[in-house]
Amino acid sequence: MRIADMDFHYADDNVSFYGHSRIALTLRRSHYGFVDCGITGDSAEEATRKWAPLADEAGKVVSSFVLDAD
Repeated sequence: MRIADMDFHYADDNVSFYGHSRIALTLRRSHYGFVDCGITGDSAEEATRKWAPLADEAGKVVSSFVLDAD
């Protein structure tokens, strides 16, 4: 399993937002699993502020993700 934190900014003609995600990817032979816990905000600072109280819980959720061998 690989875990990564990602800060991002999405923008197109209609919408713009910032966010933060904690992502896990697991590979087992021809099977894969993916889980993402994330938040968004109108600014990078808002996303950081919203993420802070959720970081520990999101870390537990993402870290508990394991793809069964079957």
